[in-house]
Amino acid sequence: MPVIRAALDGLRESDDVVLVEVKEPDQHVEVEKLGGSIIVDVDDAGETVHVSAPLRAISDTVEQLADADSKSL
Repeated sequence: MPVIRAALDGLRESDDVVLVEVKEPDQHVEVEKLGGSIIVDVDDAGETVHVSAPLRAISDTVEQLADADSKSL
């Protein structure tokens, strides 16, 4: 989990940035850090998906998973 924690810390401190972008004739995928959130947008011929997750919520989830994993050992 230290690598995930470090990555999340780095994202929180970074400027807004597009992390991944895929453009095809019939689809567009973009993952970006915007403000304090990670945003995933997917547009293709049949669907449009928009997900926004606050980095704080992602960090809290990672910590809960780490705690649950340590208790199961």
